[in-house]
Amino acid sequence: MGFDVYGNAPKADVGEYFRNNVWWWHPLADYVLAHVQLPENDGFEWNMNNGYEVSAASADRIAERLCELVASGDTAKYVAARDAELASLGDTPCVFCNGKGTSQGDACLNCGGKGETRPWITNYPFTVENVEEFAAFCRESGGFTIS
Repeated sequence: MGFDVYGNAPKADVGEYFRNNVWWWHPLADYVLAHVQLPENDGFEWNMNNGYEVSAASADRIAERLCELVASGDTAKYVAARDAELASLGDTPCVFCNGKGTSQGDACLNCGGKGETRPWITNYPFTVENVEEFAAFCRESGGFTIS
């Protein structure tokens, strides 16, 4: 599953389309909503792919703020802190084998027989580059629709 984001009135090719799979989109959407004040700051809608629309003015505001955060180094600091926090999390019992390491007599394919896996949240990456790409899209999108 992914999030296809379409520019409503693209001014350039980069503003026509932006895509993240579910793993990449949720941290990006959360970051935008936490760092950019928007009239349509509806976190529920941002995390659904049901045609939610963001105005051209808000798209411009997002682009401007994200570029400021990247240029100041704040986004890189956020990435480093987030990565350190995720790395510090202990493993959790594997939900597929209930922490036994085996499934139907064989080593569990999910955990490789360890009985533990990394916490689910560690599957959601976040990078400065993804923020930069989204900012560029927003700047040229003329507003956008999250589908």
